[in-house]
Amino acid sequence: MQPMPSGQVVKLIFQSYEKPGDSLNFEINLANNHPAGLNINTYLDQPSDAVTLNVVMSDLNDGTIYASDITLDAPAKHINVVVRNSGYQLTGN
Repeated sequence: MQPMPSGQVVKLIFQSYEKPGDSLNFEINLANNHPAGLNINTYLDQPSDAVTLNVVMSDLNDGTIYASDITLDAPAKHINVVVRNSGYQLTGN
């Protein structure tokens, strides 16, 4: 566990969770106990085939938590996927 500089977020770090040298990190916002982010650093067959996944979590006004920014990067395979979720609006009941 690693406190972040802001003091409001803590990062849970899991090293070598699936493959040697990879990592899985969760960020938790201590002010509301909501997930703030997720980061995965791993690889495909060889460490030179790095893959990263970064997810930024956000809250809607009603408290719903969602993945607002998602980035998947696998440079050795020339893959980069970026998803931005925004513009959510409350609809009728």
